[in-house]
Amino acid sequence: MDKVIIFGCGSTGLRTYNQIKNCSEVIAFLDNDEERTGSTIEGIPVYEPQSELIKQLDCDYIVIASVYGTWQIKEQLYKMGVTDEKIRMYMKTPDVLTPFLKNLAEDFKEEHISGACAEVGVFRGETAQKINRFFPDRKLHLYDTFEGFSEKDIEVEYSVGSKQAKAGQFSDTSLQIVMENMEAPENVIIHKGYFPDTAAGLNERFCFVRIDLDLYAPTKSALEIFEPLMYKGGIILVHDYFGNQYPGIKKIVKEFMVKHSKLSKIPIGDTMSIAIMGF
Repeated sequence: MDKVIIFGCGSTGLRTYNQIKNCSEVIAFLDNDEERTGSTIEGIPVYEPQSELIKQLDCDYIVIASVYGTWQIKEQLYKMGVTDEKIRMYMKTPDVLTPFLKNLAEDFKEEHISGACAEVGVFRGETAQKINRFFPDRKLHLYDTFEGFSEKDIEVEYSVGSKQAKAGQFSDTSLQIVMENMEAPENVIIHKGYFPDTAAGLNERFCFVRIDLDLYAPTKSALEIFEPLMYKGGIILVHDYFGNQYPGIKKIVKEFMVKHSKLSKIPIGDTMSIAIMGF
């Protein structure tokens, strides 16, 4: 078996580990987060990245397991003397979301399901761009602080079992970055600021809403706000339901489903998202 180091021990790192652990020997994790280094994952140590350490571990290759910051990590490895021959990129899960949105848009048109779209938790706009592409004639409401996680939600997050969330995470974005991705920008409405404050007085009906807030408290607010605004036949998609990094998401979705027992949920096959339907 190849000896492998995984750079990144967040949700992508854990997913990568589960994909390769039966065919490779994962000897270590690396992470730049000081709160993670010194810990273990299934008995495997998490280290601070250092050139001498990498030499001592003598691995066959290093897998970069990070969705964002991939090239920064690659540059970091170069500076530590790691060559391209020993660097691998994480194994991506199939792109299920693109055909899901394409087919959903076609079905909504055929079934005459009206309403706007929304994404709550936009980051750099990669998914928002897909929604905008397949629903070009519908309003797309985008909600984000564009400054990362708010301190207001972190204490609650700790109480539901997530110790990794920190204020300011996912701040590497901007309105310009997001809008540059849009193919029908004239229908995009930006709501910059703390959610749910930015949804106050919302007077719109929706056919599709994607919630990718990572944290329990704002996700709870998003579900409560959008549930009564959904058109019959509409769908709410919640990201990170199957992830290990943010346990509050599965907790709040289950609580929401108990409260709204008429609704049903189903995975879409991307290993992360759950679709809520029955509105």
